Amino acid sequence: MILLQQNNVNPAIFTLSEKTTIVNPYYLFEFISQDTNISKIFTAADISTSKARYNEFNIELTTGAEDLLNGVVNLPLKGFYDYKIYSQANETNLDLFNVSELVEVGRIYIEDTATPIKEVYDAGQKTKTVYNG
Repeated sequence: MILLQQNNVNPAIFTLSEKTTIVNPYYLFEFISQDTNISKIFTAADISTSKARYNEFNIELTTGAEDLLNGVVNLPLKGFYDYKIYSQANETNLDLFNVSELVEVGRIYIEDTATPIKEVYDAGQKTKTVYNG
C-alpha cells in the first residue's frame, strides 16, 4: 500500500517496467475512491534513475488547481483509493480507451496533514443527585 499526504509532493515508487511491453512508455494513473467510486485520471513523469528496477513519480496532492498532465491532483477526500496504472505511447493522453495495457493495480491511503478541530460537548448536567434509600 502506498501512503500519500494532502498538500504535499509525494514520491511514489512502483514496479511497472517488468509488466510493460511497449518501448519508451508513459504511464496513466487512475485513482478510484473507495467511498464514492469516483475516479481521477492523470499522468506524471517517471523520474527514476533505474527504470529497469523501479519507477518513481512525484504525485502532488493539492486543494487548489490541478495539472493532470504533471501529477498535480485534487483529491479532497482522505481515505482509501484503489489505483490502476496503465502504460501508453502518448504522454498527454487522459483517456482510458487509448491506453496500451494495465500494468499494476493496488491500494493507496491518503492522509490529511491538517490537525482536526476537537469539539467537546460541555452542556450536560453538572450536579450529582444522591438518593438515600
